[in-house]
Amino acid sequence: MPWRGPAGQATHVQDVVSEVERLDLRDVVLVGPGYAGLPAGRAVERIGDRLARVILVDANVPADGASFASSWPDGGAALQAPVAGNGGFWPVAPAAHSDGEGLVDEQTARLVRGAAPPPGRHTERSRRAGGTARRRTCRV
Repeated sequence: MPWRGPAGQATHVQDVVSEVERLDLRDVVLVGPGYAGLPAGRAVERIGDRLARVILVDANVPADGASFASSWPDGGAALQAPVAGNGGFWPVAPAAHSDGEGLVDEQTARLVRGAAPPPGRHTERSRRAGGTARRRTCRV
C-alpha cells in the first residue's frame, strides 16, 4: 500500500479489512502482536466471517473507548506529554531508554540514529464499528 502519512487505529483496521477483501481471502489466520491486537480485534467485527483464527500475542485487546496506552499501569499518563510535544505521535525513544540493556555507546547511537517513530496515534480511542456492541465468533 502506498504511504499515506501517519495513521491512526481506524486506518490500521481499514488496511487489514481492505487487503482481506481486495484479495478475497477466506480462512485467514489473523495475528495481532502487541498494539496490533487492537486493529486485529476491530477487524474481526468487519471480516469475522472470513477468519479461521485470530491469534493475539502479548496484545492489547480492544475495549470500546480505550486506547493502546490506556491499559498501562498509569493509564498512559506518562505518554501524554511526549506525544503532545511530538504533534500527537509517539516520539522516537531517546538513548536513555537503552540504559541497562548491555549496549555499548556505539550500538545505542546507531539504534537512535536509525529509529523511526511508530506510524500511528497510540492514544487514539478504540471504537466499535458503527458504535454498537457487536460480537462475531470465530475459532480462537
